[in-house]
Amino acid sequence: MLERKRRELASGMIKSFDSLKFFVLYMGMALVVVGVVVAFLIIRGIVTPVQRLRSILLSLGRGVFPRTRVRITNDEVGDMSRALGSLIDGLRRTTDFSHAVAAGDFSADYQPLSEEDMLGHALLKMRDELGQRERFLEMKVAERTEEVVRQKEEVERQSRKVVELYKNVTDSIPVRQAPAGFDPATGTPYPGIAP
Repeated sequence: MLERKRRELASGMIKSFDSLKFFVLYMGMALVVVGVVVAFLIIRGIVTPVQRLRSILLSLGRGVFPRTRVRITNDEVGDMSRALGSLIDGLRRTTDFSHAVAAGDFSADYQPLSEEDMLGHALLKMRDELGQRERFLEMKVAERTEEVVRQKEEVERQSRKVVELYKNVTDSIPVRQAPAGFDPATGTPYPGIAP
């Protein structure tokens, strides 16, 4: 009887261990599957946006603006995306301002990204200095144009005087007619022509 009880207890323990073994095995497999799903979600939620931000930053490093907006989420990657979006918008405004100044619009409005924005402040200084130089050069051109006009008028006046003096001189010289075959200036016959 004791032997029978021991066998029953042993058989119950073996069944319990078998069921525990299957429970641990199935739980381990379930944990692996859950781990793979969680890893996939983490990769999709962190690595993919970071790779997208990386490619945008590399493009910006080559001077190429992204064609699409940066997707913003409510996490740390979203904070980086928001900062990158602000940087892109600021660079676009800076580019537009530079094009306006290059086209000669020295009154173009521009707000630096911050008080420490060295590029923005340098661009504003460049705009102001280019505007001053343009006004200076326009003043110089106007002065030179006036001078050229004055000189042209003086040349024309002097030319009229020369023409008048020439006419007066030629009118005051009596014209002497030389016979045919003679040089009118000297009155001598041309060489080789008999009178």
